[in-house]
Amino acid sequence: HSLRGVLELEKLRAGAYKTMVPLLTQVMQDIDNVEIIYLALLLHDIGKGHGSKHSERGAARVPEIAQRLQLNVDDAAQLEFLVEHRCDFAQGYLFGHAMPFNAACAMLAVPDAARADVSARTA
Repeated sequence: HSLRGVLELEKLRAGAYKTMVPLLTQVMQDIDNVEIIYLALLLHDIGKGHGSKHSERGAARVPEIAQRLQLNVDDAAQLEFLVEHRCDFAQGYLFGHAMPFNAACAMLAVPDAARADVSARTA
């Protein structure tokens, strides 16, 4: 799912979701150091497999990783914050409000045939 996330971030930054999430699209396009976002996406689950609170455990590992990658202090702090808070903010924004069925299907890349099947069953 992390690699799929990278693809989705690339699409978001390219403007593929501009009509659905214009503010988020603009924010992604305005970020100067987008590499930290991608790195956070790739590292967001590094604390999994050791019980609960994996976000906190993952964030605790970031300083060592940041040092190995020779990130500056600001980038390391941003990376730690993003790993600790994972997708909470984005998920709340994208999925915390009502979205038209077709817009949700488009965002999730639901094939037209499946979309038509669901529409027919709920009509």
